Amino acid sequence: MQRSVSRLVYVPKTVHRRLDAEGKVQHVLASITRSIAGALRPIGSFLRRFNAESIVPELIAVACFLVLPWFGIAVALRHEYRSAEMAAERSTGNLAQALEEGTRRTIGQVDYILLSARALQAAEGTRFDFHEWARTQTFADKMTAQIAMADRTGLVSGSTIELPPGISIADRAHFRAQIDPAHDDLFISQPVVGRVSGLETIQFSRKLLDSDGRFAGVIVLSLGSVELARFYESLGLGNGFVSILSAGGTVLARGPWIPGLTGTSVSGKAEFSDVLTQPKGSIRLRATPQQVAQVASYRHLRDYPLIVMVGFDAHTVFGPYRSLRSSALASGAAITFAVGLIGFFWIRQKRRSLLSHRALTVTLDTISQGILMVNRQGGISVINPRALELLKGRGELPENALKDVVSRATELMRGSMGPNPVPAGGRPADGAIQDSKLETILDDGTIVEVRTHPLADGGFVQSYTDVSEQRLAHAQVQHLAHHDALTGLANRVEVRQRLSAIIDRHPEQEELTGVVMIDLDGFKGVNDTLGHDAGDELLVEVSRRLKAMVRGTDVVARLGGDEFVIVAVGLQQCGDVAPLAHRVLRRLAEPMQMHGQLVRVGASLGIAFHPQDGLDIDTLFKHADMALYSAKTAGRGVYRCFDERLVESMTAHRMLESDLRRAIDAGALEVYFQPKFSAVTLKIVGFEALARWRHPTRGYVSPDVFIRIAEDCGLISRLGRWILEQACKAVATWEPRLPVAVNVSVMQLHDGGLQDAIGAVLERTGLAPKHLEIEVTESVLADDDQTVLGNLQAIKALGIQIALDDFGTGYSSLSYLRRFHFDKIKIDRAFVQGQAVDPGVRVILEAILDMCRNLGLATVGEGVETAEQLALLRDRGCTEIQGYLLGRPMPPDKVQDFISTNLRAHSNHAVGEIELNAEQMLL
Repeated sequence: MQRSVSRLVYVPKTVHRRLDAEGKVQHVLASITRSIAGALRPIGSFLRRFNAESIVPELIAVACFLVLPWFGIAVALRHEYRSAEMAAERSTGNLAQALEEGTRRTIGQVDYILLSARALQAAEGTRFDFHEWARTQTFADKMTAQIAMADRTGLVSGSTIELPPGISIADRAHFRAQIDPAHDDLFISQPVVGRVSGLETIQFSRKLLDSDGRFAGVIVLSLGSVELARFYESLGLGNGFVSILSAGGTVLARGPWIPGLTGTSVSGKAEFSDVLTQPKGSIRLRATPQQVAQVASYRHLRDYPLIVMVGFDAHTVFGPYRSLRSSALASGAAITFAVGLIGFFWIRQKRRSLLSHRALTVTLDTISQGILMVNRQGGISVINPRALELLKGRGELPENALKDVVSRATELMRGSMGPNPVPAGGRPADGAIQDSKLETILDDGTIVEVRTHPLADGGFVQSYTDVSEQRLAHAQVQHLAHHDALTGLANRVEVRQRLSAIIDRHPEQEELTGVVMIDLDGFKGVNDTLGHDAGDELLVEVSRRLKAMVRGTDVVARLGGDEFVIVAVGLQQCGDVAPLAHRVLRRLAEPMQMHGQLVRVGASLGIAFHPQDGLDIDTLFKHADMALYSAKTAGRGVYRCFDERLVESMTAHRMLESDLRRAIDAGALEVYFQPKFSAVTLKIVGFEALARWRHPTRGYVSPDVFIRIAEDCGLISRLGRWILEQACKAVATWEPRLPVAVNVSVMQLHDGGLQDAIGAVLERTGLAPKHLEIEVTESVLADDDQTVLGNLQAIKALGIQIALDDFGTGYSSLSYLRRFHFDKIKIDRAFVQGQAVDPGVRVILEAILDMCRNLGLATVGEGVETAEQLALLRDRGCTEIQGYLLGRPMPPDKVQDFISTNLRAHSNHAVGEIELNAEQMLL
């Protein structure tokens, strides 16, 4: 394979293109010359027998028709060749980018595994159990990896495969690189042969540190070169290849696998200089007797000293081009022959047609246009049946009616015939005839285009063309271009034109123009549950309701999807739009009958005004969108007008969203645990997992803020699964294991893979389903979504308890207990804390506790902060207690001590003898 690599010759792409273009042009020109010569031979023989002067235009035309196809073929082939080359570069470039991301993610996973081992070894010291840790590690890309640990002398002390005792890696590069105290990073080795396996592997290593921060050894993860090759081969590139090179040019892996290639270097070869020095690009590898030509793209990994390269062989890349070229040349030859033959007969027929008036008569009788020629004296020289049909109606024309025909033709020429003449050309004031074009509508509705051409003798020629279908088609196209095909409303193009006309007509008008952006709430649920037909029917009904609510001067448009806009003109002040906004919100919130079901959607509105919120259309739309986002953030079903403070708020929100995305990627969030206690004995019975984010510059960010951001930008599923994973890992280390409650959002419950994800986490952490509890809020059942209910049933079937959180804060709360059988009800803190100041709240709280007790449901009182609140909950039969009075949220490393302290306190006292001491309970 080393010999094959050395034969790959790199030629700059510009040189390739120049040589290819020159070769193609020369080849095409030679073909054109031969074709024209062959086609002109019979014509030359013919010309020797006839006077050529009368057919010079025809000769030129035939020559042009012979040359133009070949010119077109040459241009098309050149374009096709370049397109194939660019497509190959684009495809390999995209694959190289994807491979870069995948490789970087895989190496990041490797580094994460090594860093986790180092962190645990540093924390546990001699108590670190390598084999227990290694058992929990998995490799997401389905590749088998060996993990080993060596002490500071290089002696292997642990490995995931069985090794004979006394194996040392002290002489290995991946060990020696970690001894250097000046460097503490991931080391990626050249391919090495394992001492025991005898296989080529790539070693990834990280140094281990003792509690004093000194070098304590090395943790190593090995990936087999053959297995990497099989993994890359599974990408299915056909005759292509995938390679991974070190930054120095050493081949680390290649798919398909070629024995002897890994470990070789291309750094000394000039043709690969761009690959080693440029961050990304494409190269052409020319063919040799042993190697087909290839098109390849490469990229340097952003975080690691590696290069990925993806290539396709030239046969695959340029196969369609070569096939097209063969077909084009064959077609060109056929066209040349056909044009030459046609030209021969055309020229002969031209000479004959000069002697035959019948040819003209046949032509005039068969064409779809009407033709009329009038001489200077007003007599008709030529008229065909189509002209008679259009000028006088069907049937024979009497001799005495010829004067009427000429009169009508003259009227058309001067633009006065018909009820609706539409001039398309001018005429001089003195009435002299000139070239002109106009359209007129006949009595039967036919649209006729009339062209007039003056003759040198003072007469004229007119042609009449029926353009009714063309104009109708044009009108339909114009309508479709400016209106929504589903609802018939104006579309984005039309509303922008209408708004532009309003602004241009009154650029500094005192009156306001309101741009009301409307977005439906819950439309996706209708589409998902009832189907797209019902969704389309709903959009049509919404458009009908909107049109019925606006004035004739206003504009209603559908921008796309479930987004509409109303342009309200002639407003005196901003408050004038409020009645319209209230009508829209109220009317769209009313139920709609769709496919036999009653559907409710609702809407949110964002409003911007011209000129105070923007002087151009794009600014008005952007500010209305900002106001709409503010309305959705405020809880939907409301409207908001644009305010300059929204710009600052939106900017801050986007920055926080970007920071949250990076924090999730970096694992910078934390999971805290708040204890729950038995209301009877005050013995700890479990915990609730709570996400915490300490921003590097903003400090503590409230969960209410970043959870909502995660839901808005689509990060909630990743965040929720990460919290679940961390919580289950933590519970697996507690002694004894106590149940942990994890909150799940409504967006997660719409994910069909949630059940499998929870099962996978339980399997990875070894946690029993009875130790996990899922908490959901009332909002997940508000729309009676069957997908949500199905996911809840599937989770419950795993043996996991389901708790209804924040009970009593929503609407129609009691109906949720009928829709789904919950295991536990969590009473919102507003009822627990409000009982002391509001007797009505106390009555509601007691009613909830009594109802749950009668239904056999366990209850949890949230937010208990005073002894009085605790006493009432215990007195009314509340099952569990949670709040700052007994235990605040704590980091994972504090949980075990808290559990042990609480259990020791209960082991020394009989149930009922424990006195509440708030100061001792607080952390």
